[in-house]
Amino acid sequence: MTSKGLKLKVFSLCLVLVLGAMLILSACTTEPEPTPTPTPTPTPTPTPTPEPIELSLSIAAPPSGTPGRILTWYADEVAKRTNGAVTIKVYWGGSLCGNREMVDAVSTGLADIGSAPWGPYFSNLFPLHTMTSGAFVFHSNPLAYVMTGEQMFKEIPEWTDEFTNNNLIRVAHRAQGNMYLESTIPVRKLDDFKGLKARITGSNNIASFKAVGGVPVMLMAGEALDALQKKVIDAEMVSYNTAVLFGGYEVCKYFIVMNPSGLGGDPDFGPAMNLDVWNGLSPEVQQVFMDVRADLPHKWAEIDMEETEVSRNTLIEAGVEIIDFPAADLEAWKNLPEIQQIKEDWVKWAVANSNYPESRIREILNRYLEILDEMEKQYPQVW
Repeated sequence: MTSKGLKLKVFSLCLVLVLGAMLILSACTTEPEPTPTPTPTPTPTPTPTPEPIELSLSIAAPPSGTPGRILTWYADEVAKRTNGAVTIKVYWGGSLCGNREMVDAVSTGLADIGSAPWGPYFSNLFPLHTMTSGAFVFHSNPLAYVMTGEQMFKEIPEWTDEFTNNNLIRVAHRAQGNMYLESTIPVRKLDDFKGLKARITGSNNIASFKAVGGVPVMLMAGEALDALQKKVIDAEMVSYNTAVLFGGYEVCKYFIVMNPSGLGGDPDFGPAMNLDVWNGLSPEVQQVFMDVRADLPHKWAEIDMEETEVSRNTLIEAGVEIIDFPAADLEAWKNLPEIQQIKEDWVKWAVANSNYPESRIREILNRYLEILDEMEKQYPQVW
């Protein structure tokens, strides 16, 4: 090969190498794909804090004794379990409305919640609920009474309807302890009832009092002390607690205890809420109210037993004589024909004063008594 050809070949090879290097360099310096700009994460909209709700609760009783303690506990529990979102302001001593006005006051919204003895005081509006104070006497297990009523709300639609028909919903249930008699006159035997004028509540107790010659007088709890002082009445039907709570023991120096059954404790007490107010609450708040409702009967029993013991000691210290009514006389009282007739008389009354047929009323009454029998076995405490 000539020197000239060799030079040409070397030149060509160098040219190929240079071009290859340029291609490689070009590939290495190619501009990279631009990095996409990240989409900004939207700032979450804060959940609005619910406006605090203050509900009014009216009760005729003062802020002491069992009613005061249990309603204070009730209000505190609702506030605690809603983390302060719902508070209840209690108007004690009828300062917002009295018992006679309670249904109108709550159903129209003057009070958001009211606590009253619904059946006994408003028999025309709650005819079925008078069953607890109108169809039978001499039961003695206060907690069993309350738990029976709670079960009736679960099983018997008409039990609830009597409240919803009045623009109310029951939000808790309690009783008032067993009922006895405080008197300005000693009552030591059945004959001593003859002519005795006494504040008696509940149609069954009125009938049973009449059966032994007593003269029942219908008064509100807050009216009894004045009536006793003025000798309009001689006695009144009370629990240990209410004897102290309303001051009757200051006038009545005799407290007649009918053991083991007493006169029967009416269980139809407790708060009911305006239905429109209830429907305006969130499901979460409604559930809190139902949870507190489930706990209240047991808390009430605990408080009421404590208060009963304290009240009994208060009566004794005040010089009140505790009279144990003779068991034989109590048994004779229970077996009077008029007592046996009470159930049938109530059925006739309920048929005449409600929209329910007799067959349904008897069915509901029989179921109530079945549940009560079951509950008395579960909750046998008498105090």
